[in-house]
Amino acid sequence: MSGIDYQSATLGMGALDKALLDITRSADAAITRATELGATEAELTRIRTLGNSQAAIATKDAAYGALDRAVAAQKTILDKSYADQTKHLQAEADARKKAAQAHVDAAQSAYDGIKGIYDALASTSDSLIPQTRAQAQAVLQNALSVSAAGGSLSGVSGLTEALRTVGQSSEDIFSTYTDYTATGRLRPTPS
Repeated sequence: MSGIDYQSATLGMGALDKALLDITRSADAAITRATELGATEAELTRIRTLGNSQAAIATKDAAYGALDRAVAAQKTILDKSYADQTKHLQAEADARKKAAQAHVDAAQSAYDGIKGIYDALASTSDSLIPQTRAQAQAVLQNALSVSAAGGSLSGVSGLTEALRTVGQSSEDIFSTYTDYTATGRLRPTPS
């Protein structure tokens, strides 16, 4: 980006050249007329000095005008650049925010899926505990029948696992005290 808007400066210089030409013509016309009227050299010098002063003022005015136009043009360029950069940065920030939200959504979806699987497994596991306990009790009942018939317990398959399962606390797998006592773990005392 350049520091000066040369197009505006050139336009200002064109106006300056025209103003200087007009002042020079006016000064020349004044000198010619003064000479015709018999002006002295001192008076002619005074007219030339006045013409030079007017030319200096016109030069200053034209230069300030060109400077004002160049500053205004530069301001327009900077304002547009600022607006473009702001728009670009906002679009980039929006894109990053959208990407971050997509990651959050994907993580939440994965979490929800894993939690659903965990809940299903926990529910399945909880529902299997009573079945496993009932199966263990059936193995023990079978072992009692074999023992009562005079058979050896060494031939009863799964006896060790059944004893381990039945030996674990079972209070939390029953929904009511009545269900818990119905398993034979606790028998209500007769009244």
